[in-house]
This record gives sequence, structure tokens and C-alpha cells, in this order.
Amino acid sequence: MLDHNIDHLDFSGREFERPTYRFKANFKLAVARSERGAEGVNNKIRAVIRYYRWRMRYRNFTPAKPPWKETIAHISRLDRHGFTRTREVITTDLTFPTNKDESSDFIYDGGKLRPLHKFEQDAVVKALLLVSNIEMLLLFILALFSGMRIQTVLTIRVGNIVEASADDTGTYSISAGQGSLVDTKYGKKQGIQVPGWVHHRLFTYLQSDRYQSRKARALKRDESEQYVFLSRTGKPMYVSHLDKDKYKSHEKGSAVRKFIRDTLTPRLKADDHHFTFSFHDLRASFGMNLVDERRDLLAQGKIGYLELIDYVAKRLHHSSRKTTMSYLDYRRVNEMVHEADSDYQMHIMSLVEN
Repeated sequence: MLDHNIDHLDFSGREFERPTYRFKANFKLAVARSERGAEGVNNKIRAVIRYYRWRMRYRNFTPAKPPWKETIAHISRLDRHGFTRTREVITTDLTFPTNKDESSDFIYDGGKLRPLHKFEQDAVVKALLLVSNIEMLLLFILALFSGMRIQTVLTIRVGNIVEASADDTGTYSISAGQGSLVDTKYGKKQGIQVPGWVHHRLFTYLQSDRYQSRKARALKRDESEQYVFLSRTGKPMYVSHLDKDKYKSHEKGSAVRKFIRDTLTPRLKADDHHFTFSFHDLRASFGMNLVDERRDLLAQGKIGYLELIDYVAKRLHHSSRKTTMSYLDYRRVNEMVHEADSDYQMHIMSLVEN
């Protein structure tokens, strides 16, 4: 503004002449051409808004005409107890729309997630088989075919696993959250569906000498309450909030993150796969697999759009349908070849068979 000899306190002119609107106008063309990101520009605009609000509040500044137009938006989110809380947010007409869902390669579901393409999921499973770490293979498979978050996967107990057959694609529920020993985000009560063949792999592992050796070093407790995923020294890979008084170190899954960084990613690169991912991306991958599983039924008119939304929301335990919609929007914006979920399950089952 100084460069153009503009008085930044003069709001007497028409709207487009006022300093705040002139500041926004400087970025319009660059944002329209995608030369500047809308969110980055908005941060600059918000700084200007904060400056004028400070002058109005603490320096008795009263603009001759409004520096912007305000509207009130209501934002919903989950609190730490799993309840939906709504708060008011004041927005202005100075900022640019960002359209996250339309422009992003990510889904926002408890964090910024990138669903893995089917060929990337396939590469991850093959790499896990090559590095021969059965615990990591099992917990990755569990997350990929149930949508569990890391704190849920790593706090499941022996009593949660049922004896099923190796080719069983039906699902069996694992109780998690309030009233169970399995952690969930905010302690939200959930019944998580896990395919029978995944239960079978876990049940077989629990009978193995490898697991029994780890369990022998673990804190003694009722058999059904013992953690499935233990370290070589018998420590839980993730200490449940219920057990914080029983362990000096409150482990939160660092071994998994270290494994991805130091072992799995180098293995993938050695096989000429150069994508990166986090464990939580497996949840988004599961969600997109659910969408793909039902999309053909939707196209054939066998289910309705609302049924699809409800199905995905229930399997992912979403409190907000807006989060579920982001999965459907992601698939619409990022079109690619997809396979039916049942076919994909059979493919992964064939990979992990001994």
C-alpha cells in the first residue's frame, strides 16, 4: 500500500477502493491462475484483518465504511470424549475459497490421509512378506481390512480373536472403545468388523512359538486380556490408556513408525516403488476400498446413494457424514481403475498364504 501511496486507514471510498479490498485484489489473478495457493494468500489476508481488528480494539480506530463483510459459520468437531461440539467461526468476504475436497489429493479423516492405490497396497503387502516380520504383516493387514486406527490395532487382545477358516471372507466383530479393553479415538464405542481370514491368521500366530515366547516375557494377566501385539521383550507396542499405571514407558506405536521408515520404505524403494505413506493412510485405503466395493452396485441401481454413504459411515464409525462424503468426493475427483473388494480380498489372501 505504501508503494502505491495509499492511506491504509482511509476507508471513505467505494468498496473496491478500500485498503482491505485493494489488498485482496492484488492476489486475485494469481489465485485464479493457480500461481498462488489460496490458503497461503488467505493467511496473509487474515494477518491484515488481525491488524485492523487490533487498531479498532486498542487504538480507537473506526473505519468510515466497513473494511469487510462478516458472516458466522458453525463448525462441528468431535471432542476428546467422542461428543460432537459446535462452535461459531466468524468469516469475511476477503478470503478466497479453498475447496479442499476438490483440489486435494488427500482425505481429512482424523488427519490428512492419502488412500493408497490398489497397486500401492499390493506393493506394501509384498514388501511386508519379503522383510519377514510376521507381527508387522499382521497388524498392517488388520488395519487395511478393518480401517482400525493404530491405537485400536495395537491394543486388541487375545480374547478378541476368533477361530475362523483360512478362506472365510465373512466378518466377525471386535468390540472396542468404552466398555472394552481396546482403545479407540476419544474412547468411542465401536463394533469393528474384521474378515474371518484375518482372524484365522491372527489365531494361528497366537499359537506359534514366536508369540508364546513374547507372551512369556510379558506382564502376567488373564489369557484373554493379553495384548496380541507384543515386542520381543514382551512389552505392548501400544500401551492402552487402561494400563498406564502398569508400565513405566507408555508406548504409542513408535515401533511401527520406525519400521515404516527404516525397513519398509527402503524395501519398497529397492523394488522401484517410490511412494510414501503413513500407517494411518491404511484407514483411508480401507475406506476407499469400501467405496469401490459398492460403486458397481450403485451404478447398477441395486443400492442408492444414501445407502452407500450409510454403509461407509458405519464401517468407518464416522460421527459426521461430511467426513464420509469426503471419501465419495475423493473418488469422483480422483478417478482411476478399481477392483471389487471381494476380488481384492481374494488376491491379498493368496499372497499371504503359506
